Amino acid sequence: MRTYEEVIHALHGLAAEHGLQLHEEQSWIDSVTLDRSYRVMAVTAGDEAPFRVRAELAFPWPAKYTVESTHGPTCCMYHAPEDRCPHQELTPEAIVALDLRYLLDVQDAATATDLSGRVREVLEKTLEYDSAPEIHFAIAEGSSGPVAVTELSANTIWDIDVGDEIDFTPAVREVASVLEALLASGLLPKQNGE
Repeated sequence: MRTYEEVIHALHGLAAEHGLQLHEEQSWIDSVTLDRSYRVMAVTAGDEAPFRVRAELAFPWPAKYTVESTHGPTCCMYHAPEDRCPHQELTPEAIVALDLRYLLDVQDAATATDLSGRVREVLEKTLEYDSAPEIHFAIAEGSSGPVAVTELSANTIWDIDVGDEIDFTPAVREVASVLEALLASGLLPKQNGE
């Protein structure tokens, strides 16, 4: 089974191969359960801040995966090492649920509904499967102003086997193609009109 660090390294390599730049990388460990979490923002190479369109890639890493990736199957915790156990001959199964979240800034609430429909059209044309992700809006209330729509997001989840081989290729290819399609659609021009 691959380690947490090997999984992150594989994700970095594929992102670079598919023309993505990674920013704001974060990794956490829960001090009680020892579960780990990873999150990074991906943008199309060449796009400059402020990023019009971005994707957040995240996955949880249970403590059990850390134990199994460094010490082998956890059944050894329940019997002596010299005891014969059928689990010793099995490769631990490990599936990472890679959460892809596409994010677009929304300039004003009046355009949110139109933007939602146009983003849905781009996603339906770009994604290689039939179920398009749900679209959500984030709202914020300023101290001196009314509630405003600030962000649109669309989520998909890919189950990635990290037992022997790590293959993020379909998920990373999706991220690259969706980001390119959303940028090419002209939905969110830069403030200076680019």
